[in-house]
Amino acid sequence: MELNHPISHRARHAARWRALILLPFAALALASCAQRWAKPGATDTDFRIARTRCEAIGYERLPPDLRWMQISTGHVMPGRRHCWTSNGQQRCSHVPGHFVPPRFGHVDRNDAPRDRFVATCLIDDGWEPVD
Repeated sequence: MELNHPISHRARHAARWRALILLPFAALALASCAQRWAKPGATDTDFRIARTRCEAIGYERLPPDLRWMQISTGHVMPGRRHCWTSNGQQRCSHVPGHFVPPRFGHVDRNDAPRDRFVATCLIDDGWEPVD
């Protein structure tokens, strides 16, 4: 008599699905970092056309979502002392420390998803990331 263990079967099934779901995301992460793309028989012009088409679709589906955000934190720059010798005398100058305020600017929250979309579009078009 064969014993059926539904929990272990479910666990194996879930693990297989997780692997199938995560694999494309891992490939996209690597593809979005690629600097160069290749397609057998294609030219640089072909790539520029394909990339422009994919970017246009990406901007249509994921338009800029600009948010005013803090880009860097404020911090204190320490003072500096610079010394040199001139005519046998040592001279020094001192620049006092000062506070550098935080920087704010617009950040496009759809930038990363759009980059992933463009990479997927290029892959679907037969291009492969190189490097």
